[in-house]
Amino acid sequence: MAVTTQSSDEALMLRVQANEPAAFGHLYDRHSARALRVARSVCHDTGRAEEVVQDGFLLIWRSRASYRPDVGSFQTWAMTIFRNRAIDSVRRDAAARRPRLTASEHEDADATSPSMPETVIARTEGDGLRAVATPPPRSGRGDRARLLR
Repeated sequence: MAVTTQSSDEALMLRVQANEPAAFGHLYDRHSARALRVARSVCHDTGRAEEVVQDGFLLIWRSRASYRPDVGSFQTWAMTIFRNRAIDSVRRDAAARRPRLTASEHEDADATSPSMPETVIARTEGDGLRAVATPPPRSGRGDRARLLR
């Protein structure tokens, strides 16, 4: 079946679901530039955004059976995939750069840091003490005179 420029995304996606690579190519041509903009807006890195787009289109191909046109448009479905993939990429990179504690550092931290209940109690008590120790705000000279009477 020939793909026309007038074919809707949903019609193309139905053909993709029937394993027609040409229809997938048309969807790629239509949406790759927008997908790159979405990914770049999240990643702030063109190279990483290009990887996200490639990964996203691969995911679209692999999960083509899960697309349901009655739930939403192809464009919305696809751009959500690209956005989520970009967020995952940024998070993965941030996690990789985060310093890791060694086993001995974990043990040291566990031995010296208070437990969660102790921390909550200390903060609550501290808030109560600050409230008692803080004098009421003075709004002017007349208030002080009234308090002294």
